[in-house]
Amino acid sequence: MLAEIVTATIPAKYDDNVKVDVVDGDTIDVRRLGSRKLYRVRLLGIDTPEVFGGEECGGEEASRRMGLIAKGIVRVRTDSSQPRRDRYNRLLAYVSKGRRDLNKRMISLGLAKVYVVGERFSAYTSYKRAQE
Repeated sequence: MLAEIVTATIPAKYDDNVKVDVVDGDTIDVRRLGSRKLYRVRLLGIDTPEVFGGEECGGEEASRRMGLIAKGIVRVRTDSSQPRRDRYNRLLAYVSKGRRDLNKRMISLGLAKVYVVGERFSAYTSYKRAQE
């Protein structure tokens, strides 16, 4: 089951008023329009090559592409089968633009791999198919 985000600045399950800044291929910073509060979001269920602390092949391309596909307004939603935050205190979430799941899109483009920590997430099967 998907869960609602329950912070004061991102109150709804789907929030159409989120502005995006890209950190790397699987991490973005979001804020509601008109707000200064920033949330670091780790895209749930994917892993892209690193660009910090030991750059890996494909990391720059994954970051660049995320910047293109996430440009503008996105929706953020958590998954109740997963922890809300990771060990770095980033919000773990699915990110979409319109009807497009950006997490899955990065897999389909070959820029990310399915990534599971602990229990499988709700979209696991769909993401695994996109990776094959």
